[in-house]
Amino acid sequence: MEDWAATDLAWQLAELAGPHLPDSDRTHVFLAVGASDILAAIDILIRSIVAEDICVPRPLVADIADWLSAYRSHDDAARLLELLKAIKREN
Repeated sequence: MEDWAATDLAWQLAELAGPHLPDSDRTHVFLAVGASDILAAIDILIRSIVAEDICVPRPLVADIADWLSAYRSHDDAARLLELLKAIKREN
């Protein structure tokens, strides 16, 4: 996934999860995206989406899976994959 697409994904997830984020997490997400630390931003957002049981449109879930494929060898890959599997999908 291109850098711009990953950033766009982070903003889409922030729009979806933003109202459910504590102020400190919201600030961290915005700072992470601004610093191009998209992994950190998306990690916070996915954890929030799962914790708050937020329904995610299926195309957005597919985008998350596509983004995650670039992190197959990352130390957090297994944990992120479990979070992805736990996301509640819209029908």
